[in-house]
Amino acid sequence: MSIKKRIFNCFILFLCFESCIAQKKDEQLFIQATKQIQSISPEATNFDDLNIIGEAIGESDVVFLGEQDHGVASTFEAKIRLVKYLHEQLGFNVIAFESDFFTLNTINEEYQKGNIGIDSLRHSIYSIWSRCKQNQPLFSYIESCAQNNPIQIAGVDCRHASNFSSKNHRQYIKSILASKDFCKNDTTSFNQYLNMIEKCIKAVPDSTIQLQEKEFFLSYSDQLMNLFDSNSFERQELLNTKFSVVHQWKDIYPLRNDTTRDFAMGQNLYWLKTRKYPREKIIVWAHNGHCYKRPEIVKDIPRIPNYRVGSMGNYFHQQYNGKTYSLGFISLFGKRKFANMERTTFFEKPRTKCLENIIAKTGFPYAFINFSVLEYDRSFNMTGLGCYLHTSNWTQNYDGVFYIEEIYGCE
Repeated sequence: MSIKKRIFNCFILFLCFESCIAQKKDEQLFIQATKQIQSISPEATNFDDLNIIGEAIGESDVVFLGEQDHGVASTFEAKIRLVKYLHEQLGFNVIAFESDFFTLNTINEEYQKGNIGIDSLRHSIYSIWSRCKQNQPLFSYIESCAQNNPIQIAGVDCRHASNFSSKNHRQYIKSILASKDFCKNDTTSFNQYLNMIEKCIKAVPDSTIQLQEKEFFLSYSDQLMNLFDSNSFERQELLNTKFSVVHQWKDIYPLRNDTTRDFAMGQNLYWLKTRKYPREKIIVWAHNGHCYKRPEIVKDIPRIPNYRVGSMGNYFHQQYNGKTYSLGFISLFGKRKFANMERTTFFEKPRTKCLENIIAKTGFPYAFINFSVLEYDRSFNMTGLGCYLHTSNWTQNYDGVFYIEEIYGCE
């Protein structure tokens, strides 16, 4: 063997040795940062183990609670326990769901007045949560707090996806605008606007709407919003309606379909925090993919390409000057199943190097890592957007992660 070849081989061995040392250091860093959580049961009311999460949250007044998938009941249970802790110990009195903005903000007003019961409120939240058996303790808890320490319920999603919206939204828009001179003086444009809402805000929007009609809708929507105070629900719902329609159109708006929805959710959350509940602390209940902060640094996500463009968490953080904490949920293996559906999807343990495999070495079935205090600036694999591994510097996308070794689906 030539001297050059020997030197080359030695160099390669040196690089491999250095890489192994670096990996061991990374592993030790994450293991040392991993703190055990004793339970995810909503019935576990001794919150001593959650104080490490409370300390990490600190003075944050908006906390994002993500979830890997909408069919993972184990995560719902963990989030219910966290909701109880955040409400009772840290003073969080608002839950903003990834659900219909118009419906939940309207229904909540009636619920707080005592005009409707908890079942009406529950059914106004998307069925992925409202019909899951393991999530029912959340609604029982909300009801139990009604008299002495009420929890306000809100929605952030621009989609008018509920039965309440189907029955009441068009009439609501008409009622707040019919008395305005701007609308009375040009009933043709006003009726055209109302008809476009009816055509577009549905599961299968009208595909025959022409570009000129779309441009009219955008311009007219902006003029209508100017008729109301910037703090008002009426103005925000007009903006929300605009995005509810526009997110169906891929040919006119610069953002892609689901990203337009995330932008709208960010705007709705910002309005809730700065206009409707400026003195309250808010819990955001949504999918991981809406909660993380830096979509542009996530790699290898062909399954969910829109997540590379924008997220609610990203858009909200661009505007909000206060302190926030984004908690992602991850797992090692298990299954998912949506409420009232037969299909179950199974997920095996990852065979590659990832954060979940590192945490598993601690033997903790439930754990928490506070990313915000870690000095780590490299990418690593993690189930940060769903139940599959993706690569990113996740410490810049979440402030912390909640680990559940084995996940299970809804009943």
